[in-house]
Amino acid sequence: TSLSSPIEDAKTNILGTLHLLEAVAPQKSWVIFASTGGAIYGEKRDTPFSEEDIPQPDSPYGIAKLSCEWYLHYFSKVRGVPFTILRLANVYGPRQNPFGEAGVVAIFSHRFLTGQQAYIYGDGEQTRDFIYIDDVVKAFLQVLRTPHTTQGRLFNIGTARYTSINQLYQMICMLTSTNTPPQYLPPKLGELKHNALNWKRFYEATGWQPQTPLEEGLRKTVAAFKKLYATS
Repeated sequence: TSLSSPIEDAKTNILGTLHLLEAVAPQKSWVIFASTGGAIYGEKRDTPFSEEDIPQPDSPYGIAKLSCEWYLHYFSKVRGVPFTILRLANVYGPRQNPFGEAGVVAIFSHRFLTGQQAYIYGDGEQTRDFIYIDDVVKAFLQVLRTPHTTQGRLFNIGTARYTSINQLYQMICMLTSTNTPPQYLPPKLGELKHNALNWKRFYEATGWQPQTPLEEGLRKTVAAFKKLYATS
């Protein structure tokens, strides 16, 4: 939606973050910021991306997240607000909203389990770095446990593993016993072709590493959707 409504996106992400920072500045509360690793680096040849790669966002959403990162640096330097930035890959898992524009795992799971057609934008060969929600939660908790090595720094939170949307589609088809082929639609403007995140810096700072293989995470996610629909 940031492509069609960049002003609304800026109100939500940039102004929303500024209101939060103004609110916590008097107490100098530690802000752990959920940034984007999927939209902030832009289209580059060499992946997985490391934190040393220069951000070149191609969408207003990525631009907004990068702006917020710089506001965090400003509030830290001028107002004394400590911060940690986590650039998240494509997070998925149980209870993810299947009705938004993002969250392809939830969207596919919902559509397959409710007998609906699923869509793939472009040729489906674009790749993403899918990371299970449990691993992301553990990353945030690990930040809290290690302020001495994480405050004032930014980190990628991903798996460094590439999975194409076509591969993902087939994996969820198997888990839902679906054999309906996807309907391919024109590619979305501003969508990256390939993305994956190097997480070694965060491992060195906290000892964290991704632990949930994609196959296991998808199985847990589909099982949660099945349970939800069985009781609704």
